[in-house]
Amino acid sequence: MSTAVSILKPKDGISLSRLDLVLRWPDREPMRTQMDSSERPAPSSKKSLWLPLLLWAIFIAGLALQLFAPHLGIAHNAFVIPPGLATHGSAVDPRALVQKEKMMQLSSALLVLAGAIGLALYYRRSLLRHLLGK
Repeated sequence: MSTAVSILKPKDGISLSRLDLVLRWPDREPMRTQMDSSERPAPSSKKSLWLPLLLWAIFIAGLALQLFAPHLGIAHNAFVIPPGLATHGSAVDPRALVQKEKMMQLSSALLVLAGAIGLALYYRRSLLRHLLGK
């Protein structure tokens, strides 16, 4: 069995302007070696990769801030001061603790929200295509 490589002719239904090479196997259909523009993968360049990575990093940073933040406990409608702060013997300012907790919660919420909205906008075509069933 020999393999022959030939160029498509106009009678095959494909224009000669693309000059697709076809591998002809004796017992198989011809296989094109060049992809259509709709089949081509997205170009892998650093420029097209930095934005989604940044958006994912923002989203994950917000989740990590929420996960690793020291949370104030609440018992009997009052904040519970962590035992580690009470044993040092220094004065504990409850307003500063509550303010720090609020700032961490706000920062976490803003990072997660910004990351989620950015990712939704970046992947909007894929999301809409999936939701509309196209």
